[in-house]
Amino acid sequence: TLIGSAKYSQTILLASSLLTALLLIGLITGWIFRSKAMVFVGFTVNTIPIIMFGMIVTLFAIPLSLEMLIATTISVGLGSDATIHFAFKYFRFRYFGRSRKHALEKMYFYSGIPVIIGSVILIMVFLMFYFSHIHFLELIGLYSASFITLSLLTDLIILPVLLLLIDKPGKLKLERNVD
Repeated sequence: TLIGSAKYSQTILLASSLLTALLLIGLITGWIFRSKAMVFVGFTVNTIPIIMFGMIVTLFAIPLSLEMLIATTISVGLGSDATIHFAFKYFRFRYFGRSRKHALEKMYFYSGIPVIIGSVILIMVFLMFYFSHIHFLELIGLYSASFITLSLLTDLIILPVLLLLIDKPGKLKLERNVD
């Protein structure tokens, strides 16, 4: 049918643009850290919120829309920024000889607090869109606030696990146990 064809086209557009954005984010993250493993981390950490968001959309049978594409694209960019902040702080502390545990603690303190505050402010701003009484902005606000929340949770819970996975003990020559 015509409606089914339009929905399929929207799905293809959404999937292809998100995949392109995720690949670029992964490549840029790998280039920033000069690590092939960080390409995987950058791609994975930013893909997980999209998968969770897709599961929520499927669970509640929310139809795909242009607003969803706009909100997801905005949120992927904002979420990848937080990922880079966390990873930079972690590897910076590791480079200066901190243990993996101590580097994680410092990462949460020096990056976690600003990222959480920034994400909460973004969530509140997008929720203000939700209360604008303009349907287009309401949907973008709701979807963006939801997606930023999922991205923050992914950065706080899954990113540290992936950083520990790619950072093998003894990899750095100057590693010492500084606690």
